[in-house]
Amino acid sequence: MQEHLDRDFHEDGCHSERCPSSYSKIVYRDPRNLAYLMEEFGGHQDKVARMRPPLERSLTHWMYLMSPMGTQPAVNDGGRGRFDYNLFVDGGRSFNRPDFLWTAKNLLGATVDDFVEPPSATSMDFRPSGFAVMRQDWTRDSAYLVINYGPWGGGHSHADIMSFELFAYGEAMAVDAGIGVSYDDPNHRPWYVTSKAHNMMVFGDQNLDRREAVGVNPIWGTGDNMDYFSAEHHGYEYMGISHRRHFVFVKPNSSVPDAFPYFLVFDVFSSAKEPWKASFVLHSPMPSLGRGAGHFANDSAGLLVITPVAIEANSGTGLANLGGVSSPGRRPIEWLSLDQLTVGQGMVDDLPVVLFPYEGDTPPYVLVRRRENPGPDGTIYLTVTNENITDHIIISDGSYHSYLNGNLNTNAVCTVVRAHTNGTYLSHSSVGGSRLNYRGVDLDP
Repeated sequence: MQEHLDRDFHEDGCHSERCPSSYSKIVYRDPRNLAYLMEEFGGHQDKVARMRPPLERSLTHWMYLMSPMGTQPAVNDGGRGRFDYNLFVDGGRSFNRPDFLWTAKNLLGATVDDFVEPPSATSMDFRPSGFAVMRQDWTRDSAYLVINYGPWGGGHSHADIMSFELFAYGEAMAVDAGIGVSYDDPNHRPWYVTSKAHNMMVFGDQNLDRREAVGVNPIWGTGDNMDYFSAEHHGYEYMGISHRRHFVFVKPNSSVPDAFPYFLVFDVFSSAKEPWKASFVLHSPMPSLGRGAGHFANDSAGLLVITPVAIEANSGTGLANLGGVSSPGRRPIEWLSLDQLTVGQGMVDDLPVVLFPYEGDTPPYVLVRRRENPGPDGTIYLTVTNENITDHIIISDGSYHSYLNGNLNTNAVCTVVRAHTNGTYLSHSSVGGSRLNYRGVDLDP
């Protein structure tokens, strides 16, 4: 059993097969039960002391991956569903972790009289298992995005990389298809495990090579105003395609506490020879209203999918396992595909997409503009305007560049400067830089 704990788990607590649901629970449960019995009846304190740290790491990993609705992400052959709060109640008491108990009480509905406190962090990057989580806070209404960029995990792996799931305002807004009823489900191989069944970039309608698809050269940064993650992969190298995906989470902050949280996904890709169709694929359990690039909504919330310029949009439906996030739990849901052709011949293409969740039945007005960018190919300067706020978002190469007619200057890899529409500074955040100046004022990067 100790060999299992030492060799079958990543050092960050994730099981090697990267299925955060039933199988991972089983491989946690058995050593946990053995440790309990040995401690209670056998007196093997030295062996128990060695078993406990990896068990605590596994619970920590699950806690941060947990959606605001209390569900685990449907990664690989792991089914979607609510976590069992007993795991976190037991773990909270066993490891003296009031954050486990807080999660059990506030997200999973457990009755807990113990002292509780929310987890110390909201967003987290787990390496080497390859999951990044962006979260606004620990409420059920929190904006949340989980990114799967980790290695192939064996036969349970699906053909996805740099894929994501998105929740906000108590709703699942973008999820992957999950898994069928069983492995002999007739849709298992033709649909559930395919690249197109996940929220990712798909090229030429083909499945990527999952054994070659792992996020490499990752960059991660988290702060009060912004989270940033990016990585590249070689899953489509067999087609001559390179791809790097950037995620930016723009958060409300003390300067504008009632601002909407939203996400920018920026894909940069190139094909070495012939052009290929590049598709930004997104699946939502909410009905599509078919406006603009994409708009999904129900009576209580919605998700705007916005591009700075018009792009070809195609749609359809596919079966999905929605256990714990929508009813009925197994039904067709709608997918959106934003399609463009790569230029080919090694030329760099990109596609910026803003994912803007909102609450209520009236979508906000959001203007996304691509601005003049002095950086090289594969970088971007974008503004996002909502009401009287404009966010200046820069994703660059780490070299010093001047933007906004010399009024915005930085060498950061990612920068968000929030201002009133009249230009008055409100707040900023950056990752990977040492210099930032806005309208003549040096800002702490």
